[in-house]
Amino acid sequence: MKKDPNVVKRLKEIVGKGIVLGCMALMAQSASAAVLKPALLAKAAPDECFNGVGEAYLPLNPNSQTYEQDVQNCINGGYQPKVNQAYVWGLANTEAYVWFGTAPNTLCLVNGTYHQQSEPTLNDSWVCELSESQYPLYLETNLPFHPDLDPMLNEIGLGDWRIPKIYRYNKATGENEDISPMSDPKFLMTLGIRSAGTHNGVVFFAGPGFGGEGLSVNMFAFKDDANHTYRGSHSFAEYSNIRKWIVVGDDLYTAVGDQNNTGRVLKWVGDANDPFEFVEVGRLPGSGAELAYHEGRLFVTTWPGSELQDESPSVAGVYMSPIVGEGLSESNATWQEIWKASEYEPDPVVAATYGGGAIASFDGQLYWGTMHVPMVATMAAVSVYDINTSDEEAMTDTMLGTHRAISIFRASDIVADGNATVELLYGEEMLPQYNRLTKSFEDVPNNMGTAPLWGESGFGNTFNNYTWTMEVFKDRLYIGTMDWSYLMTEMVGDMNISLPPELSFLLSYEVNNGADLWRIDGSTKKAVAENTTGIGNYGSYGIRTMVSDADHFYLGMANPMNLMTDVTDNKPEGGWELIQMDEKVSTGGGGGCTYNPNADKFDMMFFVLLALSALYPWRRKLIR
Repeated sequence: MKKDPNVVKRLKEIVGKGIVLGCMALMAQSASAAVLKPALLAKAAPDECFNGVGEAYLPLNPNSQTYEQDVQNCINGGYQPKVNQAYVWGLANTEAYVWFGTAPNTLCLVNGTYHQQSEPTLNDSWVCELSESQYPLYLETNLPFHPDLDPMLNEIGLGDWRIPKIYRYNKATGENEDISPMSDPKFLMTLGIRSAGTHNGVVFFAGPGFGGEGLSVNMFAFKDDANHTYRGSHSFAEYSNIRKWIVVGDDLYTAVGDQNNTGRVLKWVGDANDPFEFVEVGRLPGSGAELAYHEGRLFVTTWPGSELQDESPSVAGVYMSPIVGEGLSESNATWQEIWKASEYEPDPVVAATYGGGAIASFDGQLYWGTMHVPMVATMAAVSVYDINTSDEEAMTDTMLGTHRAISIFRASDIVADGNATVELLYGEEMLPQYNRLTKSFEDVPNNMGTAPLWGESGFGNTFNNYTWTMEVFKDRLYIGTMDWSYLMTEMVGDMNISLPPELSFLLSYEVNNGADLWRIDGSTKKAVAENTTGIGNYGSYGIRTMVSDADHFYLGMANPMNLMTDVTDNKPEGGWELIQMDEKVSTGGGGGCTYNPNADKFDMMFFVLLALSALYPWRRKLIR
């Protein structure tokens, strides 16, 4: 088949420019010292004996006195230990403890919901049983709290869901204690603990709840005392999602999504005896996500409505509160917009799929980044632009034309009406936009009409797709990403693919797998790669959460590689990790452009085109 030169050209631009310049940047930075040293505080343990797709669920209990023998019996029986708790999804810090909640098998949940996948997937690193999972049936038999759980979970793509966990890590003793309220029915119907916050001696955990009429926000409260006294739970049926919390002055705030695909900002007005009292202090046109306090105001990034909806009324943006002063008052007013994704992204369909990422105030300016769920923009373009899915070149053009890595922005001189000086720090001067006349994607200037100030999107890595976290620690801004390159390493690595001559240039490019941690040392200094290897575990594709105090910086890692549990092989282990980062005095680089030697000699960049195709629902690799 004749190769469309425009497709080859675009692939070279994405990979050749993004990866090569990214590698050059990282190699140039390798002489820069990483300023932090990591220490692993706690790690997810295998909690299931996996005996095949669609087979009976066999639990392992890490809290059991016979756990080690149970794991060995699983192995001796020819089965495989499996770790289901994947993310540190919510993270909070108090004087004596680090508190966190988990999310289970998140990669599988995304595949079952966003990508509407129903058939199982199995490879060396992870398994998604999806509609063939027997876990819902196990719950109905052993925890009969919901008579329709089995068909409901499979219907909404959550066959791989597991009950999440809540932990408290003791900073003095190093003990990591499971404090999950397993006797609370609301906890047993919570998708995951996506959110954590603390103030005035109370620690909150929250996440999307399911059952009944749809998603809600389930919230759980503990006292910050030696006994982690449980203060109960509450389900907010009017809300559908929640992410981050922030303390400003003497008030605790959080942002939520509601049932109308819009958002709210809440202020806590309760106490330890009556913890679930909140008032709404602002409205948002999309689901509220991340928060920051900057120059006397709160700022919130948004997502375009509910994440499980096919359509949404708004694009992602950044919104500003009135002056906080002594605390925001109850209000139903919509906060002031200062930026939205369509001010940068020229293709309206792609713009509608952006999510608002992490946001932080640093060195007198407001920084934020974008979020891009892999392949969602492609699926949206196929639907809106009526792309012929049987036309290989049209689909290739669409996948490449809609692919976006993260962009990083900052704003200064923000005034009350929302006007601000917004700069593009990392992004693209030219972006693909669909032309309905030529029925193809063509490069056009971004809607800001400017080149990036510091570098290419994704910090030069086209697989950095989430700006997941930002935190200021010791007068430096740290940015944590999701890097999905290892997913493609596994999905494409064992495919028997011959490379067309036009794309042979791909064989020369290599890149680190694992989440990136970047730092900005000042407003006039480009970002430096602190670490680009998942903090030493390439299965950790994301730095999902961050908190800090005066002396320590804590990272909550996202690692859904649920079959990477063999401690005798040359691979790291899957499942969440809690990592402490401390300042160090050292030389040596945090970046680099070296390939992971444990990936069976498969170059992750071997064939980006088919790797992208592998993630598309009708071309995914299925195992039955």
